[in-house]
Amino acid sequence: MRHIELAALRAPVAHLASAGHARAARPSCFASAADAAHGALRFAAAPTGAGGVATLTLRHYRQPTLLARTPACAAAVQVGHTYRLSLRYSSTSGAVSLATLTESKGAWRVTATQRLKASRSLKAASALVGPVGGSVQRLALGVLLKGAGVVRATAFSVVDASAHIPAPGGSGAPSTGVLSSQVHVEPSSPAHVEEPPKKEEPPKEEEKTKEEEPLSQCEQLAKEEPPTELSLPEAPLTEPLSVTGRWSVREGLDHARTVHAVLLQNGKLLLMAGSGNSRMEFDAGCFRSYVYDPVANTYKEIQTPKDLFCAGHVQLANGNVLILGGTKAYPPPPAPGEFPSTIYKGENTSWIFNIKTEEYEKVPYNELEPHQPKEPGPLLSGEWYPSATELGNGNVISFGGLNEQGTGATSTNYYNAPYNPGNPGAGDPAGQWVGFGSSELQQTYDWFWGLYPSMILTADGRLFYDGSHVFGNGVENETPSPAPDGSAIYDFYCTPGKTAEAEEKEQNETNPNAEVRGPEVDGGPESTDKEFPRVQNTPGLEHVDDRDQSASLLLPPAQKQEVMILGGGNTYNTSEDATSSTDEINLREADPQWKKGPNLPRGRLDDGELEPAGMGKMYVSAVALPDGTVLETGGSLLPRTKDVHEGSIFNPSTNEFTPVAADPVGRDYHSEALLLPNGDVIALGSNPVNEGGGEGFQTAISIYEPPYMFKGERPVIEAVDGEKNVLEGSVNKTSQWEYASKHLITYTSKSSEIKSAVLVRPAAVTHSSDPNQREVALELKEDMMGPRGEKKTLEVGLTSNPNLAPPGYYMLFLDNADGVPSEAQWVHVGPQGDPETEP
Repeated sequence: MRHIELAALRAPVAHLASAGHARAARPSCFASAADAAHGALRFAAAPTGAGGVATLTLRHYRQPTLLARTPACAAAVQVGHTYRLSLRYSSTSGAVSLATLTESKGAWRVTATQRLKASRSLKAASALVGPVGGSVQRLALGVLLKGAGVVRATAFSVVDASAHIPAPGGSGAPSTGVLSSQVHVEPSSPAHVEEPPKKEEPPKEEEKTKEEEPLSQCEQLAKEEPPTELSLPEAPLTEPLSVTGRWSVREGLDHARTVHAVLLQNGKLLLMAGSGNSRMEFDAGCFRSYVYDPVANTYKEIQTPKDLFCAGHVQLANGNVLILGGTKAYPPPPAPGEFPSTIYKGENTSWIFNIKTEEYEKVPYNELEPHQPKEPGPLLSGEWYPSATELGNGNVISFGGLNEQGTGATSTNYYNAPYNPGNPGAGDPAGQWVGFGSSELQQTYDWFWGLYPSMILTADGRLFYDGSHVFGNGVENETPSPAPDGSAIYDFYCTPGKTAEAEEKEQNETNPNAEVRGPEVDGGPESTDKEFPRVQNTPGLEHVDDRDQSASLLLPPAQKQEVMILGGGNTYNTSEDATSSTDEINLREADPQWKKGPNLPRGRLDDGELEPAGMGKMYVSAVALPDGTVLETGGSLLPRTKDVHEGSIFNPSTNEFTPVAADPVGRDYHSEALLLPNGDVIALGSNPVNEGGGEGFQTAISIYEPPYMFKGERPVIEAVDGEKNVLEGSVNKTSQWEYASKHLITYTSKSSEIKSAVLVRPAAVTHSSDPNQREVALELKEDMMGPRGEKKTLEVGLTSNPNLAPPGYYMLFLDNADGVPSEAQWVHVGPQGDPETEP
């Protein structure tokens, strides 16, 4: 049986208040104790109020705290008997459990817990305990609060149920523990021991069948999921909502872990967890995915064929989601006192999530001859934590991660999308990963770029590794070095007239910085036969080895080619605080170099105290907003501990952060934040380690309404090219936009004129990383008045450069002169993945 031992109450972390208007004069039968992981319980009185209701309030969460029956009021028990204990409770927090207490040899301990749900009104709960062992003298029941919130308890009752509960296995051997639990309503009354009724009605046949139906292993694991813990530090805001914005918190779906979050073109989210960082789930083959509707706040579970935990993912031009790799095997468990290993083995299969059927489809390959030079294959190596970047032609390229052996993957994985023609004779068939010898596969360099290396597509078609990664140091010390100063621009294209083999031989045997022919881009200033060095170093990045799980993004608009990196830490330096540093770089310069940006503002820790000056956070989320600014949110001071509650908005025009309201829910490892079509930001997930070394997973969902939601009436997009989005099944019918095309937007804007129109790529984010995130400015051509000025028509122009706006679905926003954006309408960009025929 699992034991949770609670120690003496230390510094006052709980505010104990009576319910009602007056406190009862009689001694309280409830008390509190704080969890310090070891030792026996010692209680502090919790006076009861009117109706015998005691209240426990945790304003600043530091450790689990118990509101329980006091020893003076606990019921004596008899050896070998079984008892049903019950009480009535309410809780504002979902991080609450029913706790069974036993007294043995004069010491009280919590010997079992079972999860409860938040409830605004008093709700009955009970536990069945026994047969009681010889050392147990008394039993009691309580409510264990594991996050900031308010719980109330009353109506404690103990019933001897021995005559109706058979001994386990029929042996009658004495033991102490929770045999089963169920909701059980008892009348409100002082504690007492009652004789069981002499006669009990047998259960109905259909109820008996339901009770006897065994749970599957996956269902049992879901049932045993640790409770969600909410950290809600008080940080009163004096500024108006038009400055701070506003957060609200939704209760999440039990067990809906959100390691990966992808915004689909119908406005729903694909939430992938796979085994969700749980070895038990992995061993049991319990792999999970959900489609979540943020408008209706509903979930649909999706059958998940493989462990997609820590895979790579990216939206294709046809709206489907390409998923590459995942977890093939977990590492061996760590020895006592040893830091957990990250030597996971990468899976080399690949999947398509079809948005029309909402099912996973395996990317085809020749299973009899994988990895052959002229044969289509799966991923060239397994991928655990790989990058995934869509190119201007709609294909996908990937680097980094761990392979099937658990070592660094050095192969370049290249996916030729199904809507591109391919060249089967050259080994690059459509809709498959292509192998060496294909005309599409680019240079590999045999360099390990680390885990989730952030690879941003530049305007000239190259890739920029900005130094943001996961786990440990940067890659500047690798040999040969792909990024001497922590980041670099990478030209992966083959020189015309040379085979991939010739390129590989040249780069291994000659100068790796030799000039090579760059990509040919139709239209735009970047279009040429320009030559680039294979690797162009970009010096100046600060804290290269402390950018583990930093955030980075192409700042809006994409045309400026400015990249920012924010915060970060180092998973293996567990005592070193995360950095508050930000750096910026302009890739349009001939010799790009990083320059120091403004530091992240200070936040508050879970106890409500202000973060010490100079400290920062890792696990940062950065979200480009439709008004041209960036929200940064979430993170923690140390790896998976000491969550920092801080949010701010960065304005690229002024190069300044403005503090805003902070997410009340702690967000660290395995958390995400992304923009929704209505202009809100959604934050999900978090996988912290508690002080005792155990892990939890945050299922609560936070919704942020940015300040622009409170600045006046929003523009409304009435139609794009005469049409509105139409949902057909699970797919939006949209307007089709070719490169360098012009389009008419019909809109209304009562408060002010339109200042800008932008396209925002839907997010596909995990581990603070979404290298495909971008916001593309549209050229405003002409604004024409409608009848009586009510409806207007705006003509906009799309860039001719597909590297600025890779093909796919985008959210179209209009921003007025007050900085207030419309809700989005979806459009499809590029000839690839034509929405008339795809997916």
